[in-house]
Formats: sequence, C-alpha cells, structure tokens
Amino acid sequence: MEEANASGFATTILLPPGTYILRSPDEGANFGASGPLLLSGETTITGTGEAQTIIDGGGKYRLFEIGNHANVKLSYLTLTGASVQGGDGAAVLNRGNVQISNVIFERNRAIADPLVSQSGHGAALFNTNGGTASLASIVAVGNLADGPGGAIYNDRFSTVKLLNSTIMGNQSLADSGGGISNHGNLELTISIVRGNRALGSGGGIDNVAGAVKLFDVEVSGNQAGADGGGIRTSGGLTAVNITISGNQAAGKAGGLLSRGNGQATLNNVTIADNQGGGVANEAGATLVVANTIIAENTASGAGVDCIGSLTSAGFNLIQDRAGCTIAGNTRGDVYGAAAKLGKLAANDGPNQTQALLAGSAAIDAGNPATPKGTGGACAQADQRGVARPQAGAGDVARCDIGAFEKK
Repeated sequence: MEEANASGFATTILLPPGTYILRSPDEGANFGASGPLLLSGETTITGTGEAQTIIDGGGKYRLFEIGNHANVKLSYLTLTGASVQGGDGAAVLNRGNVQISNVIFERNRAIADPLVSQSGHGAALFNTNGGTASLASIVAVGNLADGPGGAIYNDRFSTVKLLNSTIMGNQSLADSGGGISNHGNLELTISIVRGNRALGSGGGIDNVAGAVKLFDVEVSGNQAGADGGGIRTSGGLTAVNITISGNQAAGKAGGLLSRGNGQATLNNVTIADNQGGGVANEAGATLVVANTIIAENTASGAGVDCIGSLTSAGFNLIQDRAGCTIAGNTRGDVYGAAAKLGKLAANDGPNQTQALLAGSAAIDAGNPATPKGTGGACAQADQRGVARPQAGAGDVARCDIGAFEKK
C-alpha cells in the first residue's frame, strides 16, 4: 500500500486467502505493517472471498483510512476486529471516493473519548468531508459505537448509497442511530435494516438533518431506548415499497417518527406490528402518506397506529386513527378496517414483507391510476419486484395498498 500510494498510478492489490492481522513495528512485524492502512491514490484491493480473506485490526487499530482525493475499491473481504478510541470509523474512515462490494463488516468498535466532542461514530464506516461511499452486497453485523451510527455514520455534505445490503445487529451504546446515523445524503435500495439497537432514538435509522431515500427496504426488529424504533427523521425522507415491522420504542413511534423540520413522504409502505405505536408526527414536521398501511401496531393508550397530524395523499388503510388527525386528500382512505396481514416473512422476495391475507381491506384498494409512483399513484412494482396491479377479487386490475401486491 505504501508503494501504491507513492506510485502515482492506479494499482490493484490481490490478497490471497488468509487472516491479515494489523500490528505495529514494535510488535515484531516488518516495516510495512504499521497499524492503520492509509490510502491516498487510486487503489483496488480484492480478496479471494468474504470467508477466505480477512483483515483484522486485532482490537487495536482502524483498518482503512481513505484520503481526501483517493479513489478506492474494496471487495471480497471481511473487515473485523477494528478499534478506534477517541476517533471515528473503526473499519473504514472515508474522506474520498470508495466503492465497497461483497464485504462483511463484523465486530468493529468505535469508542468515545469524553474529552473529544465528536468521537465513537460509525464503527463500520465513517463517511465525512464530502466523501462518497457506494456499498453493494455488503453485510454490517455486530458492530458497536459509543456515539451515533452503530454501523454507519454519514456526515453532512457526504453521500452513502447501499444496494442489496444488510445492516443487522449493530448498536449505538450511548447515543442514537443503532444501524445508521445520517447527516448528509443516504440512499438504500433492496436492502435490510434489521435488529439494530440504540440507547437513544432511531433504532434502525436516525436521519438527523440530511436526505434519505428508501426503495424496496425492510426495516424490522430494531429497538430504541427513546423514540422511533425503526426510523427517526428530522430531515427529508422518501420511502417507497418499505416494510416497517416488529420494531420497538420505549418512547413513541415504534415504527417511524417525523420530528423537527422533518418532511417524510411514504408511498406503498406497510407499517405494522411495531411496539410503541406505528407512526408519530410532531408539530412542525410533515408526514405525507399514500397507498400506505398503518395497522396492527401496539401502544399504551391512544396512538396505537398514529400520533399527530398526518397528510393523506389518498388510498391509505389506517386501522386505528384515534391518536391522530388526518388532513389532505383523503379520497379512497380506509379507516377502522382489518388489514389482515401475514407474519413478516421472505414471501419470495429479496427481503421480508407482510403478505395480505384473504379478506384484507387493502386488496385492490390502492390508487386506481396507472402505477407510476408519482402524483399519489402506486409504485410500478411491489417491494419484491412483483408488477402492479395484479388481478384480485373479481379480476379487478387495481393495485393493493401497502408494500405487498397479492398475486
């Protein structure tokens, strides 16, 4: 890597199978093996496979630090055992442009220093300084951060895109954003955010001030010690074909909380089986819903499914609206009817959904306009990629409400 940085040319490093443990020179390693791996040029590092090529920080070091103008590609690796104290980004700290594919981020640790105001963020990835990180087919599991972003922290002016990826079982031990904390631009497509935990809010995703786009995503089984078990957003949020299910919040909104200056827009979303309530929209924030199911959530008192003011763009199924007021275009909205949802399951999709069971009031009850995903119309396909509409009861060619289209 020292030679690659010094060469001024694009360099490819092929790593054969093995476990590469980072050591400093005083631990008996040779001259080139000195703690964190610094990349400043155009470098591609390719392993043999995630299970075969492992880079291990030995519980002492950050793995990769990518410079401002660097262009880096990492693939077919496991990045594990990284640790950074009083800093951010244990496995990868990116200030440049990085593409990461077929990589497992596992058991990395970002430790806060009480004397450093920003530290312990993003145990798998800390993306900052306007950096761009494109991640495809990655798994981030079992990473721990004292600060926000158990797995990923995306700083302001920076961009993270995830495709076909899984953020699972990560924790923010003393803050918010158990899976991801976002302050910049974040986009997830055909991905999973599951089983993450935050001591504060946003068990799965905490969108603090940036813009988040979610397409064909499962957000399930996340936990927050405060609000927003699945998602908390104070910025812009666009969600299409999302299942938010089985999340928990000790405060309000087990599924989704929109707060502050948040502007959330949902289309063909299913929000169900969350503990602490389905959705909440605080004063000053906006939550617009279309072709969306909010049902079968649990909470103590009013607000089982919704709290606050919701703006309808039509054709929603809200089972219990006792805790909220609904304004906007309520054409086609269904209130008080049974959603009749199946349990969260694969259902022949790339991630989990809740199927519509026979007799569900959501079947053939979506917007009758040609599905195009704009203007309140249904998305062209469901979360699994099944085309809309499918012929339903009486062979009515009309899309279903929610993230699942019944065949």
